[in-house]
Formats: sequence, structure tokens, C-alpha cells
Amino acid sequence: MLEDVVQLSGITGGLCAWLEPGNGLDMLALARGGRFLVHGIASDAKETMTLCQRLAGAGLSGFASVEALPLKTLPYADNLVNLIVAEDLPALMESP
Repeated sequence: MLEDVVQLSGITGGLCAWLEPGNGLDMLALARGGRFLVHGIASDAKETMTLCQRLAGAGLSGFASVEALPLKTLPYADNLVNLIVAEDLPALMESP
């Protein structure tokens, strides 16, 4: 899936915002590729802690990060993010 997302987007690098990264494995793979700085946003604080530990354990701190933030408004200036990944965007937009 990850290669398909990047290939279909036509984006070759930059800042990637990953909304609800789940277990974070795809997010980590993208950061490991060295072309993207990846910022994960998870709505669940417990999930965020697990992902932070996974990032640190993979030696990717600085290339990828994750925060627990609401998804209604993303914390980026206009035109800052090159790629946004959301597995189920309609569901995310309906969540409180």
C-alpha cells in the first residue's frame, strides 16, 4: 500500500502528515526511506505513546514523530505539507 500511495501522489519527498497512523509500520517505512519527514497525528493518547516508543526503538526520532491532537484542524501553515495520508478520510472527518 505504501508504495502505491507515494507513486499515485507523484510526491517524491518533503513533509508527510499521516492521520491516524494505526500501528505506525507504514509510517516508519516511509520515514526510513529518507525522502520524507513524517508527522503522525493520532487521536488516542495511549496509541501515541506506543508509537513514540516504536519510533525511538527504530532509531527514527527526528525523521518521524507522532502527537495526540484533534483531527478537525491540522496544525500546519498553508502549503507546508507535501503529502497527507489518511486511510479512511471520510470516517476521520466525521469523528468528534
